[in-house]
Formats: sequence, structure tokens, C-alpha cells
Amino acid sequence: MHPSSNYDRCLTETEADDIATAISNGIDVDLFPDKVSPDQSSYWDIEYHGTYKILKNTQDTINTQYLLYQCGLSMPFNETELTQFDSVFSVPYAGGLVVTATTQIPNVEILGRRGQIAAFAVTENLVSSPCLSQVLIPE
Repeated sequence: MHPSSNYDRCLTETEADDIATAISNGIDVDLFPDKVSPDQSSYWDIEYHGTYKILKNTQDTINTQYLLYQCGLSMPFNETELTQFDSVFSVPYAGGLVVTATTQIPNVEILGRRGQIAAFAVTENLVSSPCLSQVLIPE
């Protein structure tokens, strides 16, 4: 029942049912055993809550928070409670990536997510990545 690392996919219906049953029986569930913390960075914090996590941008002028819940499970909050969050995402997010600046491309490529780019909001001729250029501008 306890994963040894975070899921890299949505849960199956059977897995989601098993987790819901475990929770209803009072069993602690931790779907995010690989945790991150802001040890060497600033202006953010994260709270883990078994099947979801809350990511906070703590910079004074921004101060936003995001609900990230395990894909395949039901939303952990009702509509009224959701108003406390600036955005809500199921994770891992499987909808694709949008590149809005060429400076984002190296990070996407380093993470091995080039294939998940779904849209570009930049001019194709500004892309210097040879691999990505072949995808954007076929011969």
C-alpha cells in the first residue's frame, strides 16, 4: 500500500479504490514519499497531506498557493474550500507543456520532457535547440 517513490502516472481505478478504502479504514496513506523542501532556496514552502500537497509562493508581493493532488483520486476539497487556492492541479500533470520563453527550453530538455511540449508562444526561428528545431520546423 505504501509506495517507495512518488507515482509518475495517474492511479488506476483499482488503485484509487484501494487508497480510498484504506483512508476510510483509518490507515495513513502517503503517496508522496519523495519530499522536497526549500533548504537552499527562498520564497516557497510545501506541505504534504497524504494524497495531496499544498505549494505556497511566500514572496510578500505574490503570496499564492496551489493544490496539487494525486492524479486518479477525487478532489480532496469541496468547491467552497477550493477558493483558498489560486490554482488546482492533479499530479503528475499529463496535459503537456507550453513554452512561453526560449529560456525555458533548456530546462524542459534537461528534464527529458521535450516530447511533452504541446504549444509554443515563441517565434520558431528563435529556438536554438537543434533537436527541437527539427520538431518545430520539419524539412
